Amino acid sequence: MDQFSTSYMIGGNEKLSGIGRLTPECSRHQANPRNGVNGGRPRRRDQRRRPTDTGTVERAVTLFGGILPTAACARKSFFAVARQGQRMILKATSISRRGKRMATWYDPYLLLGDPVIVTDADHRILTVNNAYEEASGYRREDIIGKDAGYIKSGLTHPSVYRSMKECLGNAQVWKGILTNRRPDGRLWNSSLTITPVHRPDGLYYLGVCRDVQNITSQDISDSYQQLFFLIAEIAEAGDPSVAPHLFRVRHISTFLTRWLGWPEIQATWVGTASVLHDVGKLYIPRELLFRPGPLTHQERRLVETHTTMGAELLMRLNDNMAKIYGYNEALVMAKDIAECHHEHVDGGYPNGLRGDEIPESARIVAVADVTDALLSRRPYKTPWSSSSVQEYLREKRGRQFDPAMVNVLLEHWDDVEQLYSQNDKRDKISSSPM
Repeated sequence: MDQFSTSYMIGGNEKLSGIGRLTPECSRHQANPRNGVNGGRPRRRDQRRRPTDTGTVERAVTLFGGILPTAACARKSFFAVARQGQRMILKATSISRRGKRMATWYDPYLLLGDPVIVTDADHRILTVNNAYEEASGYRREDIIGKDAGYIKSGLTHPSVYRSMKECLGNAQVWKGILTNRRPDGRLWNSSLTITPVHRPDGLYYLGVCRDVQNITSQDISDSYQQLFFLIAEIAEAGDPSVAPHLFRVRHISTFLTRWLGWPEIQATWVGTASVLHDVGKLYIPRELLFRPGPLTHQERRLVETHTTMGAELLMRLNDNMAKIYGYNEALVMAKDIAECHHEHVDGGYPNGLRGDEIPESARIVAVADVTDALLSRRPYKTPWSSSSVQEYLREKRGRQFDPAMVNVLLEHWDDVEQLYSQNDKRDKISSSPM
């Protein structure tokens, strides 16, 4: 029987030469191409030609790295010769015989108004719907094929992921709240339900999200601010000047963040979080906080622990609230501020961070806190003059404070003075030097 040489394309790039045999069936096709008749005899079921769109087949197999016979006879009997290529084509939902995307089992879910994500058994993203793009901030074409954990913020408690792994490993539906991060750095809290879907061609996971960010964002502007002020006042109970101090630090921090070009919502978060910068003083003896004289070295070290104690308190608070609302951006910032607002650009405490190692929110509040402390009257000091405070900030610029923060604050110093004249009649800025 005659032999012929055929070329096979692998992955659309490499070519291999192969030897095939011209089967009697192929000979009959060439001799008598009439449908349904083969030499006067009806075709057997396995001899009937299947209608195929050769162009679609070639595109599909080239795309998915299959093996495409280029000989005319091999094309006609493609599904009989290349079973593996057939399976690839049937699974290729993006290609159809008529140039349209073939329907998939998850298409109806993509029409939901809630964010939807579909992954394979290895948690690789197959597709997301429009609501997911809008909620997460990521475009569909940028995330398909990536691991579903690509948007982790690092704030979700490890126990949440352990419970997810356990449920999905037992083919059970999992529900929980995750705190992820958008491309612009903002947090995205969502209540996620993941359902394992067993199909003939494998295991899939269908995730449907319910966005809870709107709840926490609204609370930041009202209930959360009231809660933060209450906690801060409890922490510094006994100091009659604490409420005005917190008010001014919040406003200076908000203004400074806005002047630095941060988005308005983040300026609100920094201002809200700033009132908890000294919450760790709740654990410091009152007599040390209000002693008019100098402290011993040991007493000073004890007072300095208010930074780490405050950070631990806020971290526990955020972990507990995350079980209901997800992690709160203001509480995340508050934890950084409480721990790092005494870190200096050239080295401070408690961790000896320097420069950009210090969270930017903490650098902002450090300037606001010291500015108000110098301009305000305290039981142990009189207020500094406006010019003296400005000179002090210039002197400490690049040493204690971030130069960018100081420069922006001094550029808007008239707004700072206006804040004091309007909102704190008792602590007016003195015109005489200290």
